[in-house]
Amino acid sequence: MFITGRYLIYVHHVAPMQTLYFAYAMYGFTFAFIGLSAQYEMVNTFDYSAADLAFAWSCVSAPWGFKPLYGYVSDRVGRRLCISVGAFCAGICLAYMPLFGDKIVIGLTLASFFICFADVASDSIVVTITKTHGRQLQSTCWTSRSFGSMIATGLSGAAYQYLHYNSVMRIASVGPFILSLMIWNLEEPERTVASLWNSVKSLHKMKHIVLIAIFMEAMPEIDNAFFQILQTKLSPIQISLTSVCGAFAGCVVSFIYQYTGGFRKCLYLSVILNIVCAIIAFAIYLGAPMLGFEIVRSALGATGSMLFVLPVVIEAAKLSCDGSEGVSYALFVSIMNLSGVIGEYLESYCVRSIDDMGLYLVLCAVVMWLPLLVI
Repeated sequence: MFITGRYLIYVHHVAPMQTLYFAYAMYGFTFAFIGLSAQYEMVNTFDYSAADLAFAWSCVSAPWGFKPLYGYVSDRVGRRLCISVGAFCAGICLAYMPLFGDKIVIGLTLASFFICFADVASDSIVVTITKTHGRQLQSTCWTSRSFGSMIATGLSGAAYQYLHYNSVMRIASVGPFILSLMIWNLEEPERTVASLWNSVKSLHKMKHIVLIAIFMEAMPEIDNAFFQILQTKLSPIQISLTSVCGAFAGCVVSFIYQYTGGFRKCLYLSVILNIVCAIIAFAIYLGAPMLGFEIVRSALGATGSMLFVLPVVIEAAKLSCDGSEGVSYALFVSIMNLSGVIGEYLESYCVRSIDDMGLYLVLCAVVMWLPLLVI
């Protein structure tokens, strides 16, 4: 009888949470695993320049700016269904990615759209639970995402070098296919659908963190354009090593954050770390030991990113509208993501206009303090 009771507790409480953790691990794994292969394919096969790379990834990121639309659908037709359909379609896109050929950006954007569609529905479930049970689940889901990213980046270099682009894409499709079936193990929280206007009004309560998110995300990016510098001196496995160090740092920070606080202190530290990362990138450009410095830059960059993302998304979850979590929370995240797309467009435009990577890195280091004005 005691064993049966423990089994029922596992089935009704632990196993469903593990399904959510798997979902977020898969979201973190998928694009971290294919990203390096896609970048090498763009550069080596289709001769993308640094500016072309930056523009391509801004296109791939664009679907994440329209999350409220997906949230509106998930609030009304059911979150599990949206996760299942989104994951399955993402798996199809990844499995057939090699057929896109020189239209690789279109294929990646479609896969990004379907992953985002599933991600929004997952967020709606997590936000609903977070509002009643605290931030631990949300922090743990972000830890799972970081863990998936860490595993993926650790494997991505060797996967590209030994399995090559086509096989990497097909392997990446397995996770979404599994999730499309596994998600039905999760019991969806009870939903009370609120009006769309209430969801929009909830943004007014979030106005401070919205302003912070816009300033932080709209800063010019470095990573996409800087790949052109890295790939000339580092092998795919070495680039993978630098990425896994960053993912590990992000995983540790997201796990520790659930036991700590300090909203503004975390954001201040995030800005400082971003400036330091730009300075380290400039040092690499000038000839500093590339592998060691890039490992440090990756770890500090991931730490800074988590110290920004976690405080603002947890605060947004608390302030989201009851009954339309998929829309109100997604509205905030979409503004943040669209600001990130602007940052990537700025990267592409500035790299193309300045045509000097060293000068561009100096510009980034100079302007990255601006978010301090609104924190």
